[in-house]
Formats: sequence, structure tokens, C-alpha cells
Amino acid sequence: MRIDRIVVTGDVLRTADGDPNQLFNVRWLRGELSRVLYELTGLWPDIRYRGNQPDDGRAVVAEWYRMLGHSPSVEAWAATYALTAPPSALVEALHPDYDRALVVGFELSPLLRAVLGRIGVPWVDVEVSPLRFLDDLALNLTFSWPVRIDHPGLLARRQVGDAVRRIRFQHRHHTAAADCNGACVFLAQTRHDRTLIKDGAFFPDSLAMEGVAMALGGRRLVLKPHPLAPDNPLLDALRHHFTADTTDANIYTLLATVREAQFLTISSSAAIEAQHFGHGVERFNAEAPVGPAAFVSVWAHRSAAFWRAALAPLLPVRPDATSEEPMVPDRLRRSLHAWWGFERGLPP
Repeated sequence: MRIDRIVVTGDVLRTADGDPNQLFNVRWLRGELSRVLYELTGLWPDIRYRGNQPDDGRAVVAEWYRMLGHSPSVEAWAATYALTAPPSALVEALHPDYDRALVVGFELSPLLRAVLGRIGVPWVDVEVSPLRFLDDLALNLTFSWPVRIDHPGLLARRQVGDAVRRIRFQHRHHTAAADCNGACVFLAQTRHDRTLIKDGAFFPDSLAMEGVAMALGGRRLVLKPHPLAPDNPLLDALRHHFTADTTDANIYTLLATVREAQFLTISSSAAIEAQHFGHGVERFNAEAPVGPAAFVSVWAHRSAAFWRAALAPLLPVRPDATSEEPMVPDRLRRSLHAWWGFERGLPP
């Protein structure tokens, strides 16, 4: 297929009531990649989000959900998130946004990936890596076509080990998590994270309660609330049923200093991080992704060399494009306003 444009988009069906709650991330992604992609291809990336309607697509997304047999809501988003056989009418409705485009998307759902496959266009999916304790956030990149790239801006195993040692050193005198030693620590989440979707609905609190009961084995239960959802009703249920304590220790103080603890969660990324600190982990939602992405970019995504290797099979790329912006600590954290418990420059 001929590619004559680059389109930046996201999970356009993710919404609470038709609101465009992913549009900030889509705009951020275009700002992050536009310069390097333009220099390399001569194509300036354009946002296409629900037809770029003046109401941010509220009417459009309502019509799309009608095609799926729903009205816009977080429950409808969960119900349709993993559909891999989209209705033909939905494919036709999305066709103008993505036809003849290289699509770069933020957290594309399986449904959106399937739509793009039916349209017949290549896509790149971009999401924030679950490893949040590195010198900066990293980005997971998934390509819809075979890609082989070796680049110094991709995450190396030694960088993860170095970051773990740095965090342990920074927190070595902290005692806030001492009460968690020997306990089961439940890592809570926001209510509507995409990793909580199971069988077309959000993971039931009742199953989480059962999972905790089976995992405790006589140990105390300590709850670690998510900083963005301290009032998650699941926490109250766990607190009352298991007489659980709550810790307000920083997540990295917890991971760096707690001893002989077992971490429990439905699907929190902090559990993936906990494994790198040598802790035992049990995740209840088996449908949530746990493995590392094929490409984890620390700064490779801001390098023309990286994108030249990826895009050369698809469209002409300029051999003289050399732009590159190496590692800058906390650059992505600041641009996304996303610190997630990370504390830079803790005193020793």
C-alpha cells in the first residue's frame, strides 16, 4: 500500500461518556516524534482523532459505539476493548482517518489494531514502559511489521540493574516500610486501568478478594494504595475483611527496603518492577501483559537512525537525516507530568 501521510492517534474509543480523555496523550506523542519523523520522511505527522470533529468527536464516538451495540461509557470500552473482529461499518467509519497512512498510536487497543489491519495500514503502538524507576520513563514500541533494530538508545539489561542499585542506595536509611517486612503487600490500582480488563469487564473485586485470601498463607496483609486512587473501594473491602494495615511508604522505598515480602496485585505495573528488586509477585489477572516489549526506548525514539531502520521497508527515508536527542534525565516524566511515586534526588 502506498503511504503518503503519517497519522498520530490513540485509543479513540476510550471514554467515560464520550469525552476525549486520550487526546492529551495523542498530542503529547505527536510533539515527541514529529520533528524526527518529518526530518526522516518529509511527512509532518498529523493528528487524526475521531475525525478531528469540533466537539472532539463526542457525536462520532457515540455513533461508533452504536455500531458495537453500546453507548459510550467505561463499561462499554471494557466490553469492546479486546474485540478482534470489528464490524465492517466501524472499519468503514474509521477508514478516512487512517487510509494510506503510517499510523502511530498511543496505547492502541486490540480492537483498534484490528481495525487498522482491516484497513490495511501499518501501525506503531507506543506505551509507557512499566519500569518507572529508570533515569527517565521509557517507551515500549510495537510494530505491525517485522523490525530488527540494534540501537544504543534502547534499554539494556545493565541499565535496569544499575537503576535498582541506585534506588536501593538512595533509600537505604529509610524505615517507612519496615512494618511491611514478612507481609503480603497488595499493590492497588486505579479503577479503570486497561490492564484490569478481563473477559470484557473490569476485574471483579470479588476475584481479587479470593486471590488475596488464597495467597496470604497466614501472613499479614498490608495495602499500598495507588497515589491517584487512594479511595478505591476495593481497599476498604480488603481492609475490613482481612483486618489489613495500610502503608504510606513511597513505592520505591517499599521495593528497595522491605524484606521477605510477597507482593500481590491484580495487574499493577509496580509488581513488574518488584520482580526486578528480587521480590516474589503474584498477579491475579492472567490476561494482563507481563512480558517485556520487543523495543523499549530510553531515547532511541528521538533518533533518526532508529526510525530509519524501522521505516525503510515501508517508505522512502532520507539518508542525510541525523537528528538525535540522547538521554536527558526526567525529560519524559516532566513532559507527561507523570512521576508515579518517583522521587529524584533523595538525600542519602
